[in-house]
Amino acid sequence: GNTSSCGCLVNEKLSERSRTHGLTGTRTYRIWQAMLNRCRNKRIPGFKNWGGRGILVCKEWHSFDAFIRDMGESPEGASIDRYPNKDGNYEKSNCRWATRTEQMRNTRTNRTITFKGVTKCLIEWAESLHIDQASLRQRLSKWSIEAALTTPKTRN
Repeated sequence: GNTSSCGCLVNEKLSERSRTHGLTGTRTYRIWQAMLNRCRNKRIPGFKNWGGRGILVCKEWHSFDAFIRDMGESPEGASIDRYPNKDGNYEKSNCRWATRTEQMRNTRTNRTITFKGVTKCLIEWAESLHIDQASLRQRLSKWSIEAALTTPKTRN
């Protein structure tokens, strides 16, 4: 009369306790795991670009529950991006969900140009000036930044 289960109740209770967020195996969970690995696992090929440069994951985000609370689930087509400081750590104040285009414009290999207090990468300046980036790159190699960014495009 003291038995309440055939034995499977123990497994159910264990399963409920170990499943806190129910998101294990989701795209967001894999992004979180990859973020931790980039910063902590010296054996992965890209470690030198993250953990090897001193980039850390904030202590709170060592817990997936805290990460998901701060960032929410990843929108389709987005991944974690350190922004506005691409050299900063992974933390709430320095991360966003970004598209591939946004990610590519926030790499340390991009040339950024600051003019009149506005900083953009070369391709963003070219788009705002309605010229191709090769033309802007050529202008910058020959002219001052001011001349390169304020001289109107000539017609061919």
